[in-house]
Amino acid sequence: MKMRRKFVLALAVTLCSCGGSGSDQPNLSTEDGTGQEQDAPATPDGSLPGDVDEPQPVAMESQWISTSSGTAYAQVYKPSGCTKQSPCPAFVLVPDKDHAGIEEFACCAAKLANATGSIVVTYNPPGRGATGERSDGQEDFGGQAAQDALKDVANTVAKSTSVDSTNFGFVSLGNGLADAAGASARFSATALDFVTWLIDVEGPTNRCYITQSPFFVEEDEGWYINADGPGVSATRCDFDMYKRTEKFPAGTSSDGKGLDGTPNSYICHQNAFPIRQGGKPCDNDQWWAPREPKTYLKDLEIYYLRLQLLHDHEQPTRYAAREALRWVTQAETLGYQINNVNENNNLKGYSEDELEKAGAYLSYKGVGNGFGTDVYDTDGNFDKLSKEQLLTVVLPSFVKKMQERTLDR
Repeated sequence: MKMRRKFVLALAVTLCSCGGSGSDQPNLSTEDGTGQEQDAPATPDGSLPGDVDEPQPVAMESQWISTSSGTAYAQVYKPSGCTKQSPCPAFVLVPDKDHAGIEEFACCAAKLANATGSIVVTYNPPGRGATGERSDGQEDFGGQAAQDALKDVANTVAKSTSVDSTNFGFVSLGNGLADAAGASARFSATALDFVTWLIDVEGPTNRCYITQSPFFVEEDEGWYINADGPGVSATRCDFDMYKRTEKFPAGTSSDGKGLDGTPNSYICHQNAFPIRQGGKPCDNDQWWAPREPKTYLKDLEIYYLRLQLLHDHEQPTRYAAREALRWVTQAETLGYQINNVNENNNLKGYSEDELEKAGAYLSYKGVGNGFGTDVYDTDGNFDKLSKEQLLTVVLPSFVKKMQERTLDR
């Protein structure tokens, strides 16, 4: 099913291949050629996302959708121009961690629908949501029940006459990658054969990234994170790809607590998310395997795009992005990409310094270079990007890229 398109890139920034892995390694180039810091992104038609000349009214409809876990609460945002006579592309926003999607994306779903001319869907995965909006089922932390719920939500929305089901995608935020990649890989040939693309915004790939935490003390409740927990191993943490010291480095502070520098990075501690909530340590392989995106990334058959800012919103490094590409390389995808780097380049053979200098990671002038915190900032250059800026300034141009890629296939 490989239909990988080749792009001729204007204004490309090309690195010396001396850092590459041989003749089969594509030169690293960026589509905008701007180097490390870029202007705010423009949509393919040249306009700034969210800066619409004639904004369309966007209607929001609440729905209760039948799933294998019961019913799920969803909200569908539809621009007025999306009709039976003129159906629009659509995509589902998949929330991070144990967040309720309705709340996670309340700031921006309507604006995102307007900026992309698309029908945008938010929903609460099983067991999540405020009173009156709580979806049935138990919190599944990205497992197969959560993946099934996403499949059922997408299926229901795709049947609407105002939806162009030939151009339908998922946008996952952080840990939502397990839901989105899992649903896509498991159902691409059956119930989700209409889904053509996935945008992964800084998702962790394995249980060690998922449970990663800086030194942390909850003084009021008396619990802490001050060491690795049980189950850390080269196989579970993929230390064969990149070493522990590269992915989860020691901090710069004198005691590892981050009081006079950055804190140490710990993995698999019993008080880390989601072990504290779910009670399943990292050595419980049966529980973790279906909740790790790496289980599914190597089976994706759709377009995959990884968005990675210069400062990750959770991790001390950006190696989760590199590992996501390594897993996707094994898949029969329609094509894969990170940010604006040339398509089907898994970054193997390039150092982090080379990638940063070439502008491989997102950093925008006047907007920001990370939507998390500066807890792991060792360079003193963290520039906070708000969640609203991420969704309404950064994301729309990438959504349009994937939608146009689908049309061109």
